[in-house]
Amino acid sequence: MTSQSISNTFTLENLRRIYIDSFSQTKVTGVDNILPKHFSRNQNEELSRIVSKVYFEEYKFTRYKEKLILKGANKLPRQIAIPTLRDRITLKALQGYLHSRLSDRLSMKVPQQVTREVKSAINSENYETVIKIDIKDFYPSIDHSILVKKLKELGIEKEAITLIESAVKNGFKKKSLNECGIPQGLSISNILAEIYFLELDESFKGRPFFYKRYVDDVLIFCSSSSSEDIYKEFKDKVESINLSIHEKNNSDGKTEVKSILNEFSYLGYLYNCDVKTKEVNKKEKTNISVRASSRKRFQDSIASIFTLYANAGKKKSKALLFWKLNLRITGCISNGKRKGWLFFFSEMNDMPMLFEMDNMIKNLCARHRVEYKGVKKLTRAIHVIKHEKWESSYFPNFDEYNYKSMREVVAYDRGTRPHKVKLTDQDLKSAFWSIINREVRAMETDITSFS
Repeated sequence: MTSQSISNTFTLENLRRIYIDSFSQTKVTGVDNILPKHFSRNQNEELSRIVSKVYFEEYKFTRYKEKLILKGANKLPRQIAIPTLRDRITLKALQGYLHSRLSDRLSMKVPQQVTREVKSAINSENYETVIKIDIKDFYPSIDHSILVKKLKELGIEKEAITLIESAVKNGFKKKSLNECGIPQGLSISNILAEIYFLELDESFKGRPFFYKRYVDDVLIFCSSSSSEDIYKEFKDKVESINLSIHEKNNSDGKTEVKSILNEFSYLGYLYNCDVKTKEVNKKEKTNISVRASSRKRFQDSIASIFTLYANAGKKKSKALLFWKLNLRITGCISNGKRKGWLFFFSEMNDMPMLFEMDNMIKNLCARHRVEYKGVKKLTRAIHVIKHEKWESSYFPNFDEYNYKSMREVVAYDRGTRPHKVKLTDQDLKSAFWSIINREVRAMETDITSFS
């Protein structure tokens, strides 16, 4: 793969492609409330302005719109930054540039990949101790000067560094700079965090212990005799880049050093390596379940679907209930990605828990006088996900929907029959993806507190 330069990243053709592929259907707006229909009127002028200002290092970001995501009781909400449409196009291009330049150094893995590596390490039976570390206020604490130094060392062009500095220093209020930290929600936030930790991560790899970090959650498997030295080394290196960790063995359980045979959690999963009492099958010696808080969040979302159905009055629709319920149970494929609670936790092997949750859904159907026969099952869905992958029709692949299928979904959502949905193909497609994106966002709330 040929690495990009700023000059061939910020071209009219590339920015136009990014806009069409990623943002032409968006309903999300920044503080200027500009939607694609407004942006398209002056598309060439707007994109040309981006190219010129980036080239002359004069690009300025509009202040971000603030969105707060609740993390649970007694926790401060997560602050998410929403840029304007023009800034989102710029940031997406910058993200592509960074990926291209650093693809041979960075390892951007999804939680499921990390979990598979954790399972493999546990099943090797080579380790005695687990060290679980949580980094305090990770994104808000990243030091800008250290980040810029690392970007320069990696050979990032000065025009890109100027643009990155402008993005991370931009805040939520007029004439108020963000002096420390990376705003969460930007398309470059994750890759900048990986760059910040790159040198530290590399120093812990290829050594006689298992090391894995996912954002601010660190997991280390090692011998009991080396655990204290490894913990201290990691803590010292984190502090050397002006970050800190939660102290070990506090009541919050964020940082722990204990026997690997004791139950521990990581990325929303709950591991129990006590093979004498928790052996599941011949292949997997570890019981892998889902944390109670993650399970409850999903159960609450299922219950809320029935509550909406019960309170719908004359608009009550069993077809809509079944569609929403089955979608939440199985998840879906949307924009080339697998979405949903069960896809996220597809590495679990706690079948009794899934049977129990299926039974809960069955009881909700009985309570609301709904035929359970039309409802899909978590126990069947997990088998499909593990063994049939993308090929099964048990969960919907919205990327493959034709106009007839789109019309049915829009009809469900509007509480009418498909033949009564009078829309042009373009309007139908827009209405369909608006519904799907709404439902996907709802599903993603089920996994927002996994860490």
